[in-house]
Amino acid sequence: MMDDTLCDLCRRCFVHGPSSFDEETRDQLYARTGFDHHSYTALEESARTCLLCANVFADLKGRLAGAEDGAIGREVAESLATRFRFTRTMQGGFIFHESQPRGSDGRIAPGPMISTQWSWIWADPAHTEKFNGHCGSPSSGIDIWSAVEGRLSRIKTWLADETHTKPSSDAKLPRRLLHLKRSDCGSQISLCVIDTTQLNCSVVRYATLSHCWGDPEHQPLRLLTANRAALEQAIQFDHLPKTFQDSAHVALLLGLEYLWIDSLCIIQDCPNDWAREAALMADIYSSSYVNIAATGSDNPHGGLFFDNPLLRRACLLHPDWASAMGFPRGSILIASQDAFQNRVLNAVLNSRGWVFQERLLSPRTIHFARDQIWWTSNASNTVHMESLPGLLSDYTETKVRVDAMSPLLMLGQAGALWSSFVEAYSVLKLTNPSDRLIALAGVAKAYAKSNGIPDLDYLAGHWRHNLIETLLWRQMPRTGKGPYTGRAKYSAPSWSWASVQGGILFPSPFEYEIPHLIDAGLKNIGDSPWGPVTSGFVVLCGPLWRVLAGYRLTADSKSLMSTFRFTRTDGQYYSHDFIPSYVNEQNTLSRPFEDTKQEASCYLAFFRGSLRGTSWRDGLMLEPTHQNRGEYTRVGCFSVYPDEVLEQELSRNPDSRIDSLEEHEYETYDTERRHFTYRII
Repeated sequence: MMDDTLCDLCRRCFVHGPSSFDEETRDQLYARTGFDHHSYTALEESARTCLLCANVFADLKGRLAGAEDGAIGREVAESLATRFRFTRTMQGGFIFHESQPRGSDGRIAPGPMISTQWSWIWADPAHTEKFNGHCGSPSSGIDIWSAVEGRLSRIKTWLADETHTKPSSDAKLPRRLLHLKRSDCGSQISLCVIDTTQLNCSVVRYATLSHCWGDPEHQPLRLLTANRAALEQAIQFDHLPKTFQDSAHVALLLGLEYLWIDSLCIIQDCPNDWAREAALMADIYSSSYVNIAATGSDNPHGGLFFDNPLLRRACLLHPDWASAMGFPRGSILIASQDAFQNRVLNAVLNSRGWVFQERLLSPRTIHFARDQIWWTSNASNTVHMESLPGLLSDYTETKVRVDAMSPLLMLGQAGALWSSFVEAYSVLKLTNPSDRLIALAGVAKAYAKSNGIPDLDYLAGHWRHNLIETLLWRQMPRTGKGPYTGRAKYSAPSWSWASVQGGILFPSPFEYEIPHLIDAGLKNIGDSPWGPVTSGFVVLCGPLWRVLAGYRLTADSKSLMSTFRFTRTDGQYYSHDFIPSYVNEQNTLSRPFEDTKQEASCYLAFFRGSLRGTSWRDGLMLEPTHQNRGEYTRVGCFSVYPDEVLEQELSRNPDSRIDSLEEHEYETYDTERRHFTYRII
């Protein structure tokens, strides 16, 4: 990188070094506090011409986009991040982080921190000529696709070198594909929808497309019952949105004549066809040759390519101070530790629920992001980027997050990995909340196959073998001013995390001795156990208490503490504090009462085991349906630290005098263990 591609501040810092600063700034440079860099607004402006600022700003934008609930927007960044601070690290790198403003009293103003971490390494002179070999822009010029073909040359070599590039013996083709043909002159593409029943699945290779559908005003061309015959004859290329056109060009440049796009390969107004094809998503994506991800577009008209030539160049410096830092005289390469997370995983596309399984199940994915092209392999768990030769891991110690992009082979790891998948998936957005289960069906199917789990052991997002512990899921705390996303339209039984919208968390892996799982079952829509359900139940046997839940003032009278109480057989009250987690803000139990004297009846189903080496107890909060004997819905979960009295009640000592339940409140009663059998729907 030439010095004239840096702004004055970056050049003084990263090329000329500390000698170009006054004594006070040099002291700040070497101090842990660092020194001020550009403001957010100035950084955005400098990113137009300064290579380092362009890369830093791209990371920061991705960091802001990945904030929970989008709570940190541009206006917040401009108001809070008045200056970004450059700080050197002991590991040989630096951090750009927000320098929070201070009020008139000198105190730091509250607000979220924004940061991005970078590392620098010595660049071998023998390889520096490779760094900036693909800097052409496809957005202008006479022969656009020749420039694109040049940018894709490394990817074509990578695809050829990847193992398992031939379809496996058990590979299946989608019901329909788009057949692509380039005209003799090479400038036009013709395509149509074809039925694949006559194709040989052992030799056919096809690409898939992951894309955002956008809002109703930006909906792409769709395959419908009315236009099916016409689209099977021919599709007018000019009628396709830009992302679809670019994907067809890329597929042909990669040597593929077949492309699968959901809106054109599934009959969108035929529920039976949609349900059948949606259930086959695991096969469609896992059997594909490569997945084309329109990562940088939030609707189908954005296309795959963006004019960001600066971001496709390596940050290669020639500093005066290299020898003083212990580097041989030559070039220093600066690479972001968080670039893949910030620029790819935090992109709008990867905030969509359906894309989660598309990314996990595809053997290889080409990510057309706003900064550059990235490509990843789920088989080898590797990440490549256009601006650097080799692997991303060659330049940073970044580990691709398991919950964000995990190779299919990792689905074979039993235990807590499923919880990681669900936690990552649960925060993603779905246009139709009822798709909560079907959009994860492909991952569930692959997980069961890899772990040898029977299909019927899948229970609405849970597994029978560890159902008890995963019943204790809880919703993530609400952030920002967004609505609390609880239950709305029915999508799953109340005991399933899929019954609510928004992010959820599971407890640490733990085996509970109580309650015992007596039975569990579902009624699925259709024959597939992976898709949506109309009803379901679990039957448990364990301690079940009827209590009154409410609130009390803390000792300082400044806040409320959740509490529950019950009446003992001698007529005396027993009360105890607990920590509830409710699933719906509209539920009576989930909001503070007008005064601390108000209470609401509920039922506590206690779980028991050697919990995390402490005496904490967990359990479910239930409400009766008043429809069938011993039947409840889950309204939340709770944690409690029992005292001697509560522990005595839980242990069911002979001296225990808790009120018994009435017959309509349970299904059966174990007189020896003094446990109740109850049903949750």
